[in-house]
Amino acid sequence: MSDSEKKNGPVRPDGMGESREVIPFGTRGQGDGMGQMRYRRGMMWSILGGACAPLSAEIAAVLTTYGLSFVNESDDRGSVKTAALVAAGAGIVVSILYNPWQIPMSVLIALVCLAMVRTVYGRQVTVGRVSLAIIAATLVVLASDSVAAAFNGTSVPAAFDGVLRQMGASYGGSMNLTTSSQVEVARKLVASYWPLAYLCAAGAIVLFAHWGTKLAARQMNVSLPVGRLSSYDAPRWVGVVFVLSAAAAMAPRYLTNLSPLVGFVGTNVLVAARVALYLQGTALIVWFLERRGFGPFTRALAVMVAVWIEWSFAVVGIVGLVDLLANFRGIGRGRQGREAGPGEKSKESA
Repeated sequence: MSDSEKKNGPVRPDGMGESREVIPFGTRGQGDGMGQMRYRRGMMWSILGGACAPLSAEIAAVLTTYGLSFVNESDDRGSVKTAALVAAGAGIVVSILYNPWQIPMSVLIALVCLAMVRTVYGRQVTVGRVSLAIIAATLVVLASDSVAAAFNGTSVPAAFDGVLRQMGASYGGSMNLTTSSQVEVARKLVASYWPLAYLCAAGAIVLFAHWGTKLAARQMNVSLPVGRLSSYDAPRWVGVVFVLSAAAAMAPRYLTNLSPLVGFVGTNVLVAARVALYLQGTALIVWFLERRGFGPFTRALAVMVAVWIEWSFAVVGIVGLVDLLANFRGIGRGRQGREAGPGEKSKESA
């Protein structure tokens, strides 16, 4: 054995035991051929997702963000805007052939997916940003449908009511008293809360888009933070919206000269704010149970009980409002990127 081997140990054969290179997040595949493969794969999925936009907004959101994520992590990360533009173009072409009124939806989905990819991979996901994205998408879809309804000589509420009337007419003379009363109750509910349908649709688009980024990250072995219900923290402006919407919802009862539109808008905004505060209160309950060592089954049972309590008494939302002000969990607020910075594993998945 040579002096060098005595001092440093046996000499390793070539290529064996070498230290592994640590590659920063967002740079793997660049310059080694993997980046070009990601780019081509991402563009293909982006175009496919854009083409699905006029047919299914949720499927389009998943496929488009899946493709944009690959482009974002390729050699040419700046091309993600081009990929989003191509996806929107594919949606516009299919919309022209299928239903021209779906053009705004195709463009909206491409924009939402682009924003989601940039936010997720830029480590800037917050509940506030997601909430604003849902609100913006709601307003865009509602405006688009309102314009389409106006061109057809009707309105969005009238269109909803027409659907329910057709459902009632489909029963014909066989509709008994119970079914008739149920249809009438449904008509009243739709007349009062139809904007919430747009809010739910926009929320589904945003959440499916976020899911697409997670699927792509798993395929690329990019480690992204996993959100937990116990860490949910609504933006503080939700509390202000809750108070103002509650006042607007009750105002027409006491101010008879006030426009009914104020109460209508206030009631719908109040319901949306209650959902956000319910999640805040539920997050506090789950956090408390986690600290006390309760298992997943107990926490899931607590969430289901919280749904019933909120539906019956609105108590969980009030607890959420108090937590929004008192911050019982000591969550750091006013900071970008509440999620931990994502890292990346060393190898592409097969």
